[in-house]
Amino acid sequence: QAKEEGWEQEGDKGMASKYETREGAPVKEDDLSLEGLRIKEIMQDNTGDVPGAKFFVLPHSWWESWKEYVHYEDGEGRDDVAGEHPGPINTTVMVSGENPCGVELKPGLQPALDYILVPEAAWTVLVEKYGAETPVEREMVSLGTAKHVQVDLYPLFLEVRDRTICGRDPRHIRIAAKSTLQQMMVKTSSLFAYAPHRCQYWYFNGFMKPRSLAKTRTSKTLEEMFMRSGDMIIVESLLPDGKLGSSLYPKMHPPMPTPEEKKSVTTTTVTSTMYAGAMGLGYLQPEQTVPQGPPKQTGVVGLRNIGNTCFMNSALQCLSATFPLSTYFLVGRHKGDINKKNPLAHDGDVVNAYADLIQSLWGERAKAAISPSSFRSILTKIAPQFSGYRQHDSQELLAFVLDGIHEDINKRPGPPAKEKEKKKKDKKKSGGRDDAAV
Repeated sequence: QAKEEGWEQEGDKGMASKYETREGAPVKEDDLSLEGLRIKEIMQDNTGDVPGAKFFVLPHSWWESWKEYVHYEDGEGRDDVAGEHPGPINTTVMVSGENPCGVELKPGLQPALDYILVPEAAWTVLVEKYGAETPVEREMVSLGTAKHVQVDLYPLFLEVRDRTICGRDPRHIRIAAKSTLQQMMVKTSSLFAYAPHRCQYWYFNGFMKPRSLAKTRTSKTLEEMFMRSGDMIIVESLLPDGKLGSSLYPKMHPPMPTPEEKKSVTTTTVTSTMYAGAMGLGYLQPEQTVPQGPPKQTGVVGLRNIGNTCFMNSALQCLSATFPLSTYFLVGRHKGDINKKNPLAHDGDVVNAYADLIQSLWGERAKAAISPSSFRSILTKIAPQFSGYRQHDSQELLAFVLDGIHEDINKRPGPPAKEKEKKKKDKKKSGGRDDAAV
């Protein structure tokens, strides 16, 4: 097979040396089918899909070349003629920059079009044989109240500074935007071997003075706090008496950063506004402008695109323009119709989030454009399939919102009458005993 490929010919010796394995041995064609079977076995094994599992991002073009090379798909040209060697794994087409925590990806990448995710075991096999330039590692995280697991393609890259001791260099962490404030506190304090509950924390976004997190609800997610890559967390360990040393002895502690300083120490190679847009946090590109002041006509209010959310904005605008439905929420009729006893409802979260949005769009204080970030935050908690930073189907979003509103205000008091009657008969047959007792 090597002769059929022409690798043994005089004119092709360069090609053979170019695609050697990392140990220096030439690629053997008779091992390709086993290689393909091994990777397929790993890809089909879902037992490792748990929070914290490592995955690697491959360019879709390289993956397709490799599949053709090893005859990965059943029945795909099994004529013992190998395809073109895929070469080293080159991820630069997907990468926008690097920082101390790892590699940042270009915003808006689409699965099965721009990239493919492979488990760590598959990556190890591939990189040992083909080599790789700029590996892109990501972790699987748990999203939403349903604990849906998903690879976090666009994590947050945060800078962490210690305010307890002078002279310490800044540290950096990579953390999911869906992580809670408590999880972030544990991760940042551990960088300096501090006890999380014995620390004070501040959040600094580079635009305003550092803000204390002492009174912030620790169950709040970083996404809900609108944290962006490149933002800073400041940590200070408390004195034994529970006081802040920086307050008692300010000259012995590093000073707080200022907005001017942050501009010169940004760690990310991607502009903060561009990356924030990819993260769906509602920040605009420098060249973008949003109309200011009140709308020219009641209800004619724009929804800002917070990442790839045009699919959501278009559906919400259609619903907002359905005047009888919007009137129902504007006069507050939904408040008396919420049924928290409905097992199919979402405790009123969907209907309340949508009502707040309609009030913002049609209220007297409405502006020319608003950000639907609060609605999106509730949406992704309940329906994690709409989380992430890529496009989704607008019709699916519309169907979910309508169904969520319907169930939240469905006045059905409990199970249907037939179901109640059946339970009554079953209880009579069992001598009045409950199901648990039977």
